[in-house]
Amino acid sequence: MTAETAKIKEEAQWAAGLVEKLANTDGDVKLNGPSLAGCKGVAFLKAAKASLGVTVARGNGFVIRKIAQQDDATGRVRWSAPVFFEVSQLGVGVSLGFQSVTSCQLLLTDQGVSRFAGIESTMGVQMGVVNNDGTGIPAGTVGVTTSVDTTISAGTVGLCYSLAEGLLVDFSFNGTDTRPDTEFNDMLYGSTHVADVLAGMGPTFPEMQPVYDALSAVMAKK
Repeated sequence: MTAETAKIKEEAQWAAGLVEKLANTDGDVKLNGPSLAGCKGVAFLKAAKASLGVTVARGNGFVIRKIAQQDDATGRVRWSAPVFFEVSQLGVGVSLGFQSVTSCQLLLTDQGVSRFAGIESTMGVQMGVVNNDGTGIPAGTVGVTTSVDTTISAGTVGLCYSLAEGLLVDFSFNGTDTRPDTEFNDMLYGSTHVADVLAGMGPTFPEMQPVYDALSAVMAKK
């Protein structure tokens, strides 16, 4: 196993575990089959936020696109290989604390999928207040919680399901920069453009199967 596929395996196992947690939480908000059935793609993100007046966040993740609602061979949804991205955020306002966040964002438009992959021209700095920045880095969460935010930013429409640990009081104006992890994507796909990867062309990775299985299990629930 190469270092690249080892990373994919690690990220896939983490994302699959997150899907299971979000689908089986005791809270009122759960990741559910109908929402997954209606999405165009899914972005997974893990990030850390720290603040003492100025909020700084760093994170990374990957996005996959739904290629077919139902694969003829398996009868299940067919997903693309992953495209990896990085996120950074800077906020100014009234804020204090530290928080780690993992999130699963259901992207309801093709433009939303393209934004995370760096295809759309809307990539770059997007501005928003607390939770409404469209990146899946929620703010103002106390303790260990489950939350869902509806995000509409620069053409990106999605549902963001998040788990957070830590204490962060954040009433700040945030600028968020979402960029593709070009170096790692190039190592995985070479000259294959990420748009083609998300369209189902190029190499596939069996290491991603835990994520696909976890999503299929949720979609099977009515």
